[in-house]
Amino acid sequence: MSNLTTLKGMILGMENAGAKFVKTDGFYVFFNIPKDSEIDDDEKLKRAKQAFTKMFGLGLKIRRVNVA
Repeated sequence: MSNLTTLKGMILGMENAGAKFVKTDGFYVFFNIPKDSEIDDDEKLKRAKQAFTKMFGLGLKIRRVNVA
């Protein structure tokens, strides 16, 4: 599997858990995380950050947002 396909799959996995992909700038992947969503868990986010770093050398930046 190509790196781009793997990256897209990881982003889709985060979105399926409730995150909203914002952008990537080559150093970080940015997501908005709705409060009380499935992915709004420090341990899950820590594992996601480790995966992005290990696979692509990218950091993970999140913003927890309220859902209106």
